[in-house]
Amino acid sequence: MDEDKPCAIKVVVRARPLNDRETQAKTSVVINVSRTGVQVINPVSYCEIYKEKVNDLLDSDSMKKRRPSITSLTQSSSDEAAATRRTLKVREHPVTGPFVEGLSSRSVTSYADIAEEMLAGEKLRTVASTLMNSVSSRSHAVFTITFTQTTFDPTSQCANDKTSKISMIDLAGSERANVSGTSGDRLKEGAMINKSLTTLGRVISALSKYVFERKIQLNIAQQLNFLGDIA
Repeated sequence: MDEDKPCAIKVVVRARPLNDRETQAKTSVVINVSRTGVQVINPVSYCEIYKEKVNDLLDSDSMKKRRPSITSLTQSSSDEAAATRRTLKVREHPVTGPFVEGLSSRSVTSYADIAEEMLAGEKLRTVASTLMNSVSSRSHAVFTITFTQTTFDPTSQCANDKTSKISMIDLAGSERANVSGTSGDRLKEGAMINKSLTTLGRVISALSKYVFERKIQLNIAQQLNFLGDIA
């Protein structure tokens, strides 16, 4: 608990696979919570950060033009795919903190819904072929689940919202040009990936000193995950 903000409690979520009993029951959730006067909304969003540009992986227009198969990519596919997308900006709200302006969201009610949206977004990920990987990720991807619980007080006729977020981040791997055999645009992508990973590493190392580097979009967009609302 934050001493300066006693109402702010940081929570670390530990996930585990379903056990045999839960698998046999064919359930997609471990616990079902049902309360009268409580409404829960669970939207998800999915974006990638490619060459310091944020792209929406659940954008309806882009999904209509999605590639048929991730294995059919060529060396030039990443540039062609990125050129057809609408670049979003990372803004900062004075109260709620950093957010991606214009990022679309989809409502989900089960693990199956989450998996469906994640797989749909994966088809828009920017990837390309290198000597090390035929479908090498050329971007960082952030899949966020937002939990908003609204409780209604019948006496005061007021609503109270509680919101939590879980972000799952797939980082592009660092590259050595002489090993991956990249050149031209692929070489530039690799350099930007390495730069962002290095900066991210410095941020994580310096968290105890509350030093926050705002040099790359990945850091800014994930500020709440690093520091909560103390930054």
